[in-house]
Order: sequence, then structure tokens, then C-alpha cells
Amino acid sequence: MVHMRKNASQRGILIGLLPSLITWKLWGRRCMARMEEIRESTEEVWLKIKVWLCLLVGEIVKVSKLSKIDNELLKALEVPMSSKMSKPTLFVSWRKPADGWVKLNIDGSSLGNPGPCGGGGVIRDHHGNMIAGFSATYGFGSNNEAELRVVINGVELCKEMGFQ
Repeated sequence: MVHMRKNASQRGILIGLLPSLITWKLWGRRCMARMEEIRESTEEVWLKIKVWLCLLVGEIVKVSKLSKIDNELLKALEVPMSSKMSKPTLFVSWRKPADGWVKLNIDGSSLGNPGPCGGGGVIRDHHGNMIAGFSATYGFGSNNEAELRVVINGVELCKEMGFQ
């Protein structure tokens, strides 16, 4: 967790953290290449840096307001940031499938669009009991790609289990 004073007089917290974050990710890339023979592309490294920037900003805004310079930096680096607008609560309920049926519930998402994506799902019987669950990472892609791939994985799992 990032700790700082609420009235920090720094020009920008992210400006100070960014060189360390970039160095850390490049060092990790080098170690993976040397020790595990895994070669990450520049795009993959940059994506990981952007993900960590998002995580850092999430922690920073818990204790401090982002400076104008930090906001400009995030915009220039095309780091997606969600605004903290209040949304009304939406109540959702789940209904059991009819007797003899199963229900496949899935969700896929990406961090950024495109960005690292993945998804998962759960299969439940007509009593609401969980029969199986799964999750997968799909690498770099859009939210739509993640949703489609998780549907395909879920249907394949249902078929493997003998459900038509």
C-alpha cells in the first residue's frame, strides 16, 4: 500500500514512482528471458506497467487527490482511469434452471480495452448446486473477445460433462 500525507506538496506522486516501476518491470522481463527463456514483447511489458499504474493510482486516491500533473501523465500514457461517480444500486437475482437442466453463468473482461483479458464461469444444476467452475486468462484482447471466449469454454465444458 502507498502511504503519503493528504496535503503532499509534491508536483506529482506518479512522476516520482514511474521510473522505479519501469525499471522493475524491465528487470522482471530480463530475468524471465534469462532464467525461464520466456520472451515478453515490448507491448506486454508496457501493458504490465499500465496495469501497475492503475493499481498505484487506486491506492493513491484513497489517501490523496491526484495532482494535475499526475492526471496529465495518465492521459498522455493512455492509462485508463475510471471516474469515481456514484451509481445507483442494481439488485440482481439468480433463478434456478428448470428440472433436468443446468445453467451456465459466465463473465469475461479486459483491463483496458484492449488489455489483459480473461473470464470464467460456473455451471449449476436445477437445485442451484454448483457442478463445475472454470477460469482462464486469454492474454491481450478486448472485453468482447474475452466474453466470447469464455462462452465457448463454458459450452465446451458442458459438452464434456455430457450436457447437450
